[in-house]
Amino acid sequence: MQTLQDLVDSGVITEEGLGVIGELCCENCVDEDGTDSTDRSIGSGRCGDKRFDYTLVPGDDDAPKQYTDPIELKVGEVNILIACDSCESEIRNNRQNLYDWYQKNN
Repeated sequence: MQTLQDLVDSGVITEEGLGVIGELCCENCVDEDGTDSTDRSIGSGRCGDKRFDYTLVPGDDDAPKQYTDPIELKVGEVNILIACDSCESEIRNNRQNLYDWYQKNN
């Protein structure tokens, strides 16, 4: 199981880390409500929130869409956190790099 140190050692993220769950990625982050990091769709959060995945439950096209329960995205024991779009901080970059790495490897 991968740890945060494993991700640093393998070059996926830097030693600056991912920050704290629920905290914005930089001092000047404007993503208080998720509008700078998400499309406001199901499961959308704001910068620093845990990322979740939802799967659409197959059904009739005319019926309301239903989704599975949220699946917490993790690499080993490390939570994947949402990164905002506007900050240029190392923590923001690490959050995005980890998510990109996860998408490529899963």
